[in-house]
Amino acid sequence: MKNNRVWSFVIIAIIIIAIMMIWYRQRTTRLYTAMVQAEPGLSQLHKWGTGLNFKGDALIFYHAQHPRFPDFIVQRMKVRDTFHQFDLELRGINGFVLAHLRRQNDFEGKLWDYQPQKDLLNNLMLTLGLMGYDRISFDLSLNAKLNAPNQMFVQLNVVIDGKPKMHFVSKITPPEEHQTLWANLKHQPIKMQLDYIDPEWKERLDHYTQSKKIEFLTEQTLYPLALNK
Repeated sequence: MKNNRVWSFVIIAIIIIAIMMIWYRQRTTRLYTAMVQAEPGLSQLHKWGTGLNFKGDALIFYHAQHPRFPDFIVQRMKVRDTFHQFDLELRGINGFVLAHLRRQNDFEGKLWDYQPQKDLLNNLMLTLGLMGYDRISFDLSLNAKLNAPNQMFVQLNVVIDGKPKMHFVSKITPPEEHQTLWANLKHQPIKMQLDYIDPEWKERLDHYTQSKKIEFLTEQTLYPLALNK
């Protein structure tokens, strides 16, 4: 009698695990398909593995690499896109800044024309190069949340070796009704306010811009972030 109970428990446990595995696989596939439809560039992502977060509303990619950035590997990439929340969190971005920049067309021209007011975010790799980085490991996160029906709060963080380097914030009105936050974020350039910058970075940018006789203003200056490139 006791053995029968043990076997019944084992069989029930196996059935539950099998159901959970089937749900997990189907949920991952559905979520991935929906995200690729919203952002086709995700289909080009090479990854070692794909999973879900605890709530099952975000995809996790492990050891991910995109063809546009062959010199970088992301250890863990989290993507969530709903009507109320968006998260793109890249943890452990490892690679070589200069090798990436040398692959770009007219790299020297872009370097010469660099201006923080327009390039601080839109040419982040160039910004890192100007800050003196080559081999690098850093984290990058872009988060957005719908605070009210007509207001979205956005923040972007750059962290290197566990230390915050730049933090941007913005409040915008979603231009696309009945669309996910990602569709609204990439609809047009977002005007981001620089909430924090590492003092050493600011000093280097000030020195760079002064040498070119242009201004680098951190207060009451809005920096564009174009996500539809």
